[in-house]
Amino acid sequence: MRVAVLTICYNEEETIGQVIKNWEGLAHKHLVLHTDKPWNGIDLPPDRSEEIVRSFKNTEFLRLPWKSEMDQRNWGLAYLYDYDYVLIVDADEFYTQKDQDTILSRLGVKNDFEDNQWCYRIPLIETYFKSLDYRLDPPDGHQPVVAVDPKKVVFTDSRLVSTPYQIPIEGTAMHHATYLRNEKRLRSKLTQFEHCDQVRKNWMEEIYKKWTPEMENVRSYGSEQSKAIYNPAPQEIKDLIANV
Repeated sequence: MRVAVLTICYNEEETIGQVIKNWEGLAHKHLVLHTDKPWNGIDLPPDRSEEIVRSFKNTEFLRLPWKSEMDQRNWGLAYLYDYDYVLIVDADEFYTQKDQDTILSRLGVKNDFEDNQWCYRIPLIETYFKSLDYRLDPPDGHQPVVAVDPKKVVFTDSRLVSTPYQIPIEGTAMHHATYLRNEKRLRSKLTQFEHCDQVRKNWMEEIYKKWTPEMENVRSYGSEQSKAIYNPAPQEIKDLIANV
């Protein structure tokens, strides 16, 4: 089975190397698609993302003007059409080795309860807040697509797909590092990404900069009202992204 990793990004020099390391040796190819300008906000000079990606084996870096995250992902699926599965891994998403092994072992495995083997999702997102010792609780309700057959599936939104049936890979979790960026990079991220209009007004000043563990409803956007509670990341995740 031939498996590729697809990562879309914009100026992610702090984490792109760790994402590639996370999947190094587990996939036949890692394709990084870097949009030439952010979806919103200020267009910044290129950072070291390209240099970092090209320093690894079995990677490819392309910088082009896509209209949306959906277009960017679908372009990547078309580019990787000859692979059996494409893993969808953004530049701030990480997995333990055990969960990676589980994901890869499930791809293409049939059983009597599954209509197809075209699309798989992660049932749990562990989102860290300001440090690898605090996670949002309860976790995100979203269960993101993690693997697709590029011959059968296309994206209809940034992380939504054309097939209504997505097989959950039970027992696995994504470790999400969006809120581990420093203040400058996080501010840029929240003003540049495709859904920046959903970010709560004055969130950076009123929540992020004043945060204490007792604070309620710390999410920057979305309907879930999670606290950030003490629940340290697995050591291997800490070792991988401790310098983010």
